[in-house]
Amino acid sequence: MSKKQGRPWAKAILIVLGVMACLFGLVLLAYAGVQPVAALEYSGDLSPALFTEKAATLAEGYEAVPREKGRHVLFLQVEGRPVSLPVLVEVADTTAPQAQPKEALTVPLGETLTPDRFFDSIRDNDRVQIYFGGAADFVTVGEHTVPVVVEDETGNRAEYTCRYRVRGVVDELTMEAGAALPEPDAYLICDGARTGATLSSAYAEALTHHVGTYEVVFRFSMGGLVQEDRARLTVVDTVAPVGQGASVVVLPGESLAPERFVTDACDETDLRFDFVLAPDEACHDPQNLTVRLTDEGGNATDIDSTAVITTLPPVTLEARRQPPAGPDLGAAEGAQVAAFDHAVPGTYLVKVWTEGQEGAALVTVVDTTAPALAPRELGTRYACHPLTPEELFDVEDVSATELTFLSEPDWTQPGEQQIAVAATDASGNRATGTTVLTLLADTQPPQLFGAVDRHIYKDESVAYLAGVHAEDDVDGAVEITVDTAVDIHREGAYQVTYRAADLCGNETTATCTFTVIEPTVTEEEVRALARAAMEEITTPDMVNAEKLKAIYWYVRKHVRYGNGINKNYSDWRKAAYDGFVSGRGDCYNIWAVTKALLDETGIEYESVERVKSPRRRTRHYWVHVNLGTGWYVFDPTWTNLHKFDCFMWTEAQCNSCRQYWQFDKTKHHPLATERFNYDAVVQAERSGQLP
Repeated sequence: MSKKQGRPWAKAILIVLGVMACLFGLVLLAYAGVQPVAALEYSGDLSPALFTEKAATLAEGYEAVPREKGRHVLFLQVEGRPVSLPVLVEVADTTAPQAQPKEALTVPLGETLTPDRFFDSIRDNDRVQIYFGGAADFVTVGEHTVPVVVEDETGNRAEYTCRYRVRGVVDELTMEAGAALPEPDAYLICDGARTGATLSSAYAEALTHHVGTYEVVFRFSMGGLVQEDRARLTVVDTVAPVGQGASVVVLPGESLAPERFVTDACDETDLRFDFVLAPDEACHDPQNLTVRLTDEGGNATDIDSTAVITTLPPVTLEARRQPPAGPDLGAAEGAQVAAFDHAVPGTYLVKVWTEGQEGAALVTVVDTTAPALAPRELGTRYACHPLTPEELFDVEDVSATELTFLSEPDWTQPGEQQIAVAATDASGNRATGTTVLTLLADTQPPQLFGAVDRHIYKDESVAYLAGVHAEDDVDGAVEITVDTAVDIHREGAYQVTYRAADLCGNETTATCTFTVIEPTVTEEEVRALARAAMEEITTPDMVNAEKLKAIYWYVRKHVRYGNGINKNYSDWRKAAYDGFVSGRGDCYNIWAVTKALLDETGIEYESVERVKSPRRRTRHYWVHVNLGTGWYVFDPTWTNLHKFDCFMWTEAQCNSCRQYWQFDKTKHHPLATERFNYDAVVQAERSGQLP
């Protein structure tokens, strides 16, 4: 019994050993196909594939492992087994840095470069340091190399040979053609190289007028060391050329080169001339063409021009009135010549046809012949009436001429004097001529017409010159001045003096009386009656002669004469009003109605009052009318003693009752002597032959 009880511990040992054996078997079974230890490059890619080809996953927390150098224990689950297997990872940095050197660097003389400036990029999983592997030369102009080392923290290193260039001047300068050459300082990079800088002798202003790139040798000293460097100067032309089109006449045998058709062509570089639109040599009309200017920079400008191509030599002709013939222009006899202004100086392109063949000639017309002067027959001339040279002389010339007095004549002096005149034509040719001029003295004063006594209305404006006219036998119509002190705001009689003077100072005066009266009928009332009558007796197509006849017979029939009816011979408007309204009145009413109607037509007339005489102490009134054919008596009055149709009568006709129409002839225009031809005057008016 006791022997059997002493073995339990042995059984326990056996059980532990059995369990351990089982566990070891299980571990061996779990690691089957799994590598428990692996090496990993620093910052490399950590994955289960480092340990097994089976489907496996890493436990959480493994992401930081590639960024920490050293040994790391990880747990691996293989094919989804719940028990994680421990594995060992050794992380180490064994790769040298990789860098991309720059092609070449340029450094200004006197400056330095740091090692890192020689690379475009550097790749490594660790921090790196960059340093020169040898001495770098930054004080000698030219091409250089220097070793540059790139080393990481682990000690992995790579060495590169880097190129660089030390420059004392810039590589290249660009300038516009025609500009001033850059000064030497413009090329320098560093201030320390300014002493003793010189340029090659080929560096000249001529470079600026030709597009291209030129090498410039640059010598300078720095710190006592003389060095040489080279730069490029590039001349560009970016400005288009300019020029003006030319109108060119191409004579026989002359060139048609395009540069002939451009003037003032300008550019900083040499130009090439080409036709874009070339002239047609068979055409002899003015023709358009286009020339292209191209400079060394390729800039182009098109210039429009004109060309005339001739077939005959140029010819010069004296200005003439008759057209020239073919031989005058160098063509054959019988050649046809196109019309041109052969009397006007100038240059013309003239077409010529010889046996059907068209040609052209450049013809210059000149005027070298002086004008021809001839005195005119002057007739009677009076002093104080200046004449123009053209009134004294006839001139003959193919072109326009200007006549001037060599000395101004004394036009105020009657008698005989010699007049000298110069004639100058449009071409400057000059001729002189003389004539004798006799001036007569003008001693007769003008005649004043219409300065008669009047009745005017209070507070109304006065047309002092209405119906007043002055004529001089030499001067014709002359100006009239009025001297008056009429107070239109007060009734009463006032003196009015008219003065008319001719050019020689001969003067006529006439004084009459203007009586201011209180109006009883307005002007508008009279005009309304007159307009109504004119609308009744006239039509719009009537001429003045027809209107006159209509007025004559209207007044003759409408206003019946009654002697002693009118007691007021001062208020013409009242007399006209009474005549229109009542149809009765004496000669004053008849005259007033006539005056009102004539005022509506604009026909020229003057009022006339009979002068008193021993045989005729009574008053009589009528008008004289002028249609442009002279002054005629117009009197519609009809009485038992006056049974005449006094429509546009002459003075001779009025002599049949001489004392009835007796008037002061010094105050009125002379009457016409030729009888009035009504039909002829109507026809003349309709055809516009009367003023």
